[in-house]
Amino acid sequence: MKGARIYTSAAGSIALASLLVTSLAIADVASGTEAPANADLIEILSGVDHVPTGDQLLEIATVQEIIDIARDPAGDTDQGLRIRAYRALADFPSETTKTLLIGEVGLHADAMDGVETLYCRAAMHSLAKISNVDDIDSVFAVAANLTHANRDVRAAAAQGLAVIGSEAALPALREQLEVEKVTQVQLAISEAIRQLTIVTSE
Repeated sequence: MKGARIYTSAAGSIALASLLVTSLAIADVASGTEAPANADLIEILSGVDHVPTGDQLLEIATVQEIIDIARDPAGDTDQGLRIRAYRALADFPSETTKTLLIGEVGLHADAMDGVETLYCRAAMHSLAKISNVDDIDSVFAVAANLTHANRDVRAAAAQGLAVIGSEAALPALREQLEVEKVTQVQLAISEAIRQLTIVTSE
């Protein structure tokens, strides 16, 4: 029952995170005003063969500007730019960033295919990078995508759980492995279980 209580608590936190993301989007629309685009930020995030470091990004922009590109409240940001903005948030660990990413993972969790699954994977990637073994809300948010309709999202969820490194993910991973039919995902889940088992035995 302890695990059930943990996951129930985490589910509530994730619901609040999703509510926060929705509230922010409504506020963006209601305000009717948008900050002018940071041309330097857009340029550095547009390079397909260059991944800027966190320090490089902070020289020309704020974390909030990166978040705004990822969230795209106006609905007119280039898709590739949004994906790179999501991934760039991995360089800015904070409770604010973590909460927003949990909300964004949940926001795109129902996507069947297309670019929204890429947003979901990018958000999970950064969430995993900035989370640790004690971040049960992050574990729950990522683990929820082990049953996603898209195989790439399921595999990314398993990989994300391995990065977080929390043994709390083991029950969900083992449960999904029992029913998973896709080899790609089976391998990702098996590797995550192997890594987490090593961590917990140390």
